[in-house]
Amino acid sequence: MTTVERLQHEHRLVSRLARLTLTLRVAGVAVGALALGASALGHTRWLSLPRPTPFVAWLVALVLGWAAWRLQRGRLLAQRTPLAVAGAIERERGLRDGAARTLLEVAPQGGPFVARADALLGARLGDRTLAPRLRRRVRAQVGGTALGVVALMLAIVASAGTHADGWRALWHPASAWAGTLLPALSFDDPPAGLVRGDTAVLRVHASGRRMVTVRQRATGGAWRDSVLAVRAGLASWRVGPLDADLTVLASDGRAESDTVRLRLAERSFVGDVTVRARFPAYLGRADESLPAEAPMRVPQGTTLTIGGRASESLRSITLGNATERVPLTASGRSFTGTFTPRAGGVLAWKAEGDGKPIADLPAALQLDVVPDSAPQVDFLSPGADTIVSPAGTVRIAVAAVDDRVLRDVTLSVWKQLGDGRSSEPQARRMFDGGAPSFLGAVAVDLSALALQPGDVVHVQATAHDDAPWGHTGRSRELMLRVPALEDQRRDVRAEADSLVSKVVAAARAQQQLEQRTTDAAKARTPNGAAKPGDKKAPSAMSYDAAEKAKALASEQRQLAERSRDVQDATRRLEESLRAAGGLDSSLQSQLREAQKLLREALTPELQTALRKLEGAAQELSQERTRQSMADLAEQQKRLRDALEKSAEMLKRAALEGQMKTLTADAASMARKQQQFADSGAAEGQRARDLAQRTGDLAKEIAQLQQRLERERASAGAKKADEAANQAQASREAMQRAAAQPQGAQGQQGRQQASKEAAQSMQQAAKSLADARERQVDAWKNDVTGSLDKAVQEVMQLARQQEQLAQLAREGEKGTGEQKGDMRGQQSALQQGVQKAGERLQEQARKSAMVSPGAQQAMKDAQQKVDQAMREANNQQQGQGQQGQANSMSEAAQALRQAASALARDRERVEGAQSGSGVPEMIAELQKLAQQQGEVNAQMASLFPTPSQARQAIDPSTADKARVLARQQRAVAKALDDVQDLDASGKTREMAREARTLAQALESGATDPSTLDRQQRLFRKMLDAGRLLQQEERDEQGPRESKPGDKVSPFAPPDGSARGRDALRYRAPTWEELKVLAPEERRSVLEYFRRLNGTDDGRRMSDDRTVPPPVKP
Repeated sequence: MTTVERLQHEHRLVSRLARLTLTLRVAGVAVGALALGASALGHTRWLSLPRPTPFVAWLVALVLGWAAWRLQRGRLLAQRTPLAVAGAIERERGLRDGAARTLLEVAPQGGPFVARADALLGARLGDRTLAPRLRRRVRAQVGGTALGVVALMLAIVASAGTHADGWRALWHPASAWAGTLLPALSFDDPPAGLVRGDTAVLRVHASGRRMVTVRQRATGGAWRDSVLAVRAGLASWRVGPLDADLTVLASDGRAESDTVRLRLAERSFVGDVTVRARFPAYLGRADESLPAEAPMRVPQGTTLTIGGRASESLRSITLGNATERVPLTASGRSFTGTFTPRAGGVLAWKAEGDGKPIADLPAALQLDVVPDSAPQVDFLSPGADTIVSPAGTVRIAVAAVDDRVLRDVTLSVWKQLGDGRSSEPQARRMFDGGAPSFLGAVAVDLSALALQPGDVVHVQATAHDDAPWGHTGRSRELMLRVPALEDQRRDVRAEADSLVSKVVAAARAQQQLEQRTTDAAKARTPNGAAKPGDKKAPSAMSYDAAEKAKALASEQRQLAERSRDVQDATRRLEESLRAAGGLDSSLQSQLREAQKLLREALTPELQTALRKLEGAAQELSQERTRQSMADLAEQQKRLRDALEKSAEMLKRAALEGQMKTLTADAASMARKQQQFADSGAAEGQRARDLAQRTGDLAKEIAQLQQRLERERASAGAKKADEAANQAQASREAMQRAAAQPQGAQGQQGRQQASKEAAQSMQQAAKSLADARERQVDAWKNDVTGSLDKAVQEVMQLARQQEQLAQLAREGEKGTGEQKGDMRGQQSALQQGVQKAGERLQEQARKSAMVSPGAQQAMKDAQQKVDQAMREANNQQQGQGQQGQANSMSEAAQALRQAASALARDRERVEGAQSGSGVPEMIAELQKLAQQQGEVNAQMASLFPTPSQARQAIDPSTADKARVLARQQRAVAKALDDVQDLDASGKTREMAREARTLAQALESGATDPSTLDRQQRLFRKMLDAGRLLQQEERDEQGPRESKPGDKVSPFAPPDGSARGRDALRYRAPTWEELKVLAPEERRSVLEYFRRLNGTDDGRRMSDDRTVPPPVKP
């Protein structure tokens, strides 16, 4: 074989392999396009796609194959031409470029040169394969393409199951177009014998399909399409309830099923149901038709009549449920029945026609039988159990309601005693019925029940309705408790301690506010000092300063309100003490004095000062604001003094009340312990309860002893300590009683221990009573001692002042040294009067026995002494002596009057039968009322007839009127003396009226209007006496105040001597007494007589007393 032939053979071999590669690639593209088409058509998607879709898939595959052939043919075959193969051989064999290609080009010409070139090239090529690498490369292309095609075919085969219907549509596009590719759609046999209102289930066989479209149309209606899912080759759905014939067919988008027609027969039914209700006679309601289709709510006892019709003759019809069956009678196509439902529920229908049940039945009857409810009754007020007074009246408000008609409402009241026994209930009919509701009230008089502490009043309301069943409604039991005395006393002790804390805090706050107000009034401005009235001071103030002033006024208003609260709390404490049996005259006097102090301190002047301060601050007037602050500070000082004094009084009142109530508690506990022992002491639980309560009481007594020591009440603290020890012994004895075992031996031990406990507690009660008595006596002695000192000191100061007045009258004869010495003596006397006043005020803060009249007299004396001191200073500047002497004489007289007022207080304290002097005040008011009645009778005798009353007054009548004026003034003076004990202020008003009447009589006003005023005064005095008598009668518990001894002990200023062995004091002379009124002279002389233990005064007809000889 020549070299040219070998080259041509190599070309043919490479060309065949290239064409094979091209063919495989075109086939792969076409098959891949068909596979995508099958995937797109699979899952019965070809049913929903346009009919030409399979043909389009084939056309796309052919087009893609042709395009691939065109693209690959030029690239593959162009590289496999004879010259290209020859060039590849040259490169592989290392021949000269163009050697093989030139040979192929000239080979057709032939000749020796061609043969020689052929031989030379053949020699160089040898017998080996001409282009081994080209062959391998071409074969590799064939193999890669073949592998790709094989892989594609394997993938198509693997997915053929998933897209089988798609491949079938591609292989049989004509069948897919015609819809015959899948089995035909068919229905199961449709149900027969359907009637109106029935429902039916239809099934269509649709193998190979995922969804089918069902079209249905009722007779006279439009077609309606529904898409159903196909599961396991079957699609089913429910139609109905049917009211007309129904035509149905199914379609998969290519083919349709046969048409199925559901034919309906007429339905039998029961309807026209009526319900008639006949209500119970007691309701008084007319018969009524009820709608059967709606829920029916009927009262218990209602009779229902039911009727209706059917579309065919009835064999039977029933109405009922599992618990109740209604008897119904069928007659042809009609039925009726009557029954009385016992309970509510749902009643279902059952009916049977000509041999078959009737399905079209009325809706079940829904019955709600409302039972006749019992009336509801409750209390509107009091809304809850409450604490009551045994003598009070409680208003009980009751509300009752029934769902029909009330027959009556009754209120029952009974008493449960402290030992558990109960009285028979007492009933009262509040309402006689006739209406569905009642609202009313009744007052329960607790005093009629003779309640004792610890008793409980039970109140219950009962209502009946008018139903045949006679239902009864009862309210809750309202309990009105009368607190046990032990509980009341415990509460009142806590109330007293709380009140003391409040008043102490209020006094402290008032002191701080007063200081701030004073500082603000004295504050300096940036321009210098600004005093009230200083014209150089700035006239305007800053906004901040004005706001601070308003804040001070606001704080003072709040403190004033706190003071009113303290006053109210003091009144409530007095009431609580009275209810607990812990109030006597002494305690009442202290509490009422505290109320009086606070009432008098909250003056209109305080409110006026606050308004002025707020007004000045609002106008930004600096001068007026400072002046208003100064005025307010004066009122604040008065309120602070009242609060501080009230605090001291209430502290003592709290201590005294605590001692008194604990004494009563201890005595009560001793009685209970003794009663327990006398009853046999069989109950161990009661022994433990008594032991617990005894321990609590012993603890309170120990706390009282500690409190007395803190308050430096040593007289009562010592006996209280004894009481605490005795109470502790009682507690230990009761604990032994509680620890005894059960049985006869344990009972005997409890009895003996309980007796010991009762004895110890009785001793504790006695010690507490002694502690209170001693402490009250100590406080009383403290007051009398202070008054003794005050009277003696003030009388001595009065004598000194009178001596200085005498020296002043003789001043022209004295030397300058003597005049200077007189001024020094007056200054020393002024300091002495000031100190005496301060000591008196300090004592007045602690006790209500220092009367306001004595305090005011002492203040007046201080003012007179201060005036005398100013006159003495003026005399030094060359002014006259007469004014100084007169001022000193007036000061001496004021000091003697103050001593007289203090002496009256001293005598009243020493001679009173009670610590408060209330009984003495009652007797004095009764006596004065009698005197006023005599004055009124004499006044009426001046003009026995109306015509004489209109005539002019003759001289004799005027003389008689002046005599009556002196008697009227005596009544006024006596009322002034009594007013010191009257905390209400009514006696002061009566004294003022008596003085006004005396002035009118002195001026000759003897007309009927004056007599009318005297009669009104007389009635006021009688009313005041009766009121005080009632208050005194209401007090419970023994009085602690003791009557004074006939001979009063005293303590001199520097010692503590008492009785007849004490130093006697010089009684005042006539010159010292003549400036006093006769009643004042008698009080002073009686005081000194008792002070010195003598009874040797000689009386004179003109009320002057000759004093006994004065010892040097």
